[in-house]
Amino acid sequence: MSNNVVIPTTGTGTATPTISTEDIGSVHYQRVKLVDGTAAATTVIVAGNGAAASALRVTIADDSTGVIIPGGNVAHDAADSGNPVKIGGKAVVGSTPLAVVADADRANLQVDGAGRVVVTTAPRGQRPHATTTISASTSETTVLAAGAAGIFHDLTMVTIANTSATAVRVDFKDATSGTIRFSLYAPAGATVGFSCDTDPVEQASAAANWTATSSASVTDLRIFVKARATKG
Repeated sequence: MSNNVVIPTTGTGTATPTISTEDIGSVHYQRVKLVDGTAAATTVIVAGNGAAASALRVTIADDSTGVIIPGGNVAHDAADSGNPVKIGGKAVVGSTPLAVVADADRANLQVDGAGRVVVTTAPRGQRPHATTTISASTSETTVLAAGAAGIFHDLTMVTIANTSATAVRVDFKDATSGTIRFSLYAPAGATVGFSCDTDPVEQASAAANWTATSSASVTDLRIFVKARATKG
């Protein structure tokens, strides 16, 4: 098969130009070279990763249905999939918070009216807490129930109200019959404790309870604990 064809002489001219073609099955397909459409320009349009000056430029009219609007492929409150596209936020300026989405859904980042990110130490459902009263006992007592499988309860707050006339030491363990993680001394008729939202007391093992043991049998110890539920 032979490529290219010669145009026969026509009219009064004598030129016999050769036209670039490709012979496919005895049918000639003409080859076309794209050039810049500017009048008198001969800039070649380069395929692939050519220089910007040689690229074929395309502009979509702003009133066309083909206008491209950048955005993620998954909407707010829809099941997550694919790769992340945006970092954005939805402003919350009133007193009503955004509706809660389903577990494992994609969700909008929340910002205030000035675009500042709304940050909390842990979602409401991930801050377990409990109040326990220990009366006339030196037995180990659960003060916070165990989390689900794989969930750690890291303590962020503990208070002890000793309403008795006797000072006591209270030992806290992060599992029944486990290791003492810390102790608090509660003077008679006093309330003691700590709060450490940013640096909690970490639980050694997941799905375990927290316990408290008083050094003496006294009338009434009221213990409040709050934790942050986390996955290791």
